[in-house]
Amino acid sequence: MSTTAMAPRYFRGAVRTRTPGTFYSHDAGFLRKVSQELKDRFVKMVMQVYQPKEYDFYMEDMLDYFQGYPIHTVDDPDLDPDDNEIIIIKLPPMTEKIGEIMRQFLVDLDGARSAASLTKQLTEFAREWVDVRILLPRGRMLVLHPAAENGLSVGRYDREYFANLLDYVVGPNDVVAADTLAEAHVRIETSSPAMYETYRDESEPAFPSCRDSIVRIQLGARVCYFPIDIAATQVFPTDARYKFTPATCARHLVPGLYARLLEDEYPPRVAQK
Repeated sequence: MSTTAMAPRYFRGAVRTRTPGTFYSHDAGFLRKVSQELKDRFVKMVMQVYQPKEYDFYMEDMLDYFQGYPIHTVDDPDLDPDDNEIIIIKLPPMTEKIGEIMRQFLVDLDGARSAASLTKQLTEFAREWVDVRILLPRGRMLVLHPAAENGLSVGRYDREYFANLLDYVVGPNDVVAADTLAEAHVRIETSSPAMYETYRDESEPAFPSCRDSIVRIQLGARVCYFPIDIAATQVFPTDARYKFTPATCARHLVPGLYARLLEDEYPPRVAQK
């Protein structure tokens, strides 16, 4: 659906870090699904890109791959070793690699360590995520960068701003609606300045009452507050709760694994007239 282009403008706002964050309430079941998604995606990638006849999964191989090391498998395990082709598997050039801290987290995730410890780490990782995409009504998209210290950029993509409100869709939607507050990873609240003043605590910033609305967005432990004008007020939801699927959570943890599009991820071809 077409939309009217938004005039580029900026709202500085303020960003705070709050603990615990929005990931703290998630249980071991969600974490197991994230771990399984990474394994399934890795095996699917190997089979589609390198096309061995069979592939035996090893956790250490997957982690080495995530860190950028070359790993290898054989084309057909039933063939004699002398006749078999060795397949070298490595991350594409210039692809983001994981470090030792993330590697240990993935080991712990696979080993089903306590959900409390893992969700605490997950909250910390989420502070550095980029390009968290939320599809809004009428073809708008909100792109979040929780590490940023500025408030809102409207009409222009800027990683120096926590929130980017765009009048076009860039990439897939990262979230689905959360049924309850407890399961929400991202929370958005838009309120009048007077209403905001009634519920804000001492750690939250104050804003002049001349603004039309105040927006509060929380992702993990990071919370952004900014005033907006009436044009932006018409776009932001009044009260919205979103959650990551295990697949989108996995993609933000290990973006390198998702650097290659797989067969069912290419956009459909448009027939030439």
